[in-house]
Amino acid sequence: MQADILDVDEQGFAAEVIEESRRRPVVVDFWAPWCGPCRALGPVLERVCQQAQGGFRLAKVNTDDNPGISQAHNIRGIPAVFAYRGGEPVDTFTGALPEPQVRAFIDKLVPKKSAPDVDRALAALAQGQLDQARAAIDQALAQDPNDPRAQLAQGQILCAEGNAAGAKAVHAALSPEGPVTSQDIDRLGARIALIETSQQAGALGQGAQAALQGRLADAFEAARAAMTGGDKAHGHELAKAVINLCEDDDQVRDMRRSLAMLLF
Repeated sequence: MQADILDVDEQGFAAEVIEESRRRPVVVDFWAPWCGPCRALGPVLERVCQQAQGGFRLAKVNTDDNPGISQAHNIRGIPAVFAYRGGEPVDTFTGALPEPQVRAFIDKLVPKKSAPDVDRALAALAQGQLDQARAAIDQALAQDPNDPRAQLAQGQILCAEGNAAGAKAVHAALSPEGPVTSQDIDRLGARIALIETSQQAGALGQGAQAALQGRLADAFEAARAAMTGGDKAHGHELAKAVINLCEDDDQVRDMRRSLAMLLF
């Protein structure tokens, strides 16, 4: 195994885990050879560690050979994963989680090198400073082209620039990973759909423009009017996009109820 991934026993735990965690995060994988879920989780942890390129160490502890460490961590089931930072355990999970959840666990522990540039890009985007947002996200992606948060921000910036085709290409490559959720991806897709619809003449185009300007109630009313006026298919698409953009749970619930009445 490479230096970032190693087996640790009771004699080496203090140096290889506790002391090392004062220099960089250490993830401890408690496993056993007979454990099927352990054999599923282990390669995922190793792959994420290799891709982190030294961002954290993965220490693997065989619980059969090292009962003392297991007892000290009150291990009740395996696989069990503990994250160490600054000499102390700071987070844990049990069971063979899917890879996106494992990556989310690691992302909380090991911020990506591109994170500050993504933060700058999103701050500039929120202030309408598209040139600054574009420069910052380009820098973030140059550092880590596989950062899902940077990719999502790139799609959001392309939408703000009105580049639906470019945003659509970014959207197609996104998947829920780390801090990026399915809802985030759906919202980006909704914004792309609204940009395309906003190019149309008439009430639907005006409704999409209203949604892009943040006037979601007006946009939803335009969708309702289209559905009751005979254009149910396009009105439904506009309504779904508006609902996906909305972050107010009460408003979403009311919109869904209204939409259901029109559909059924």
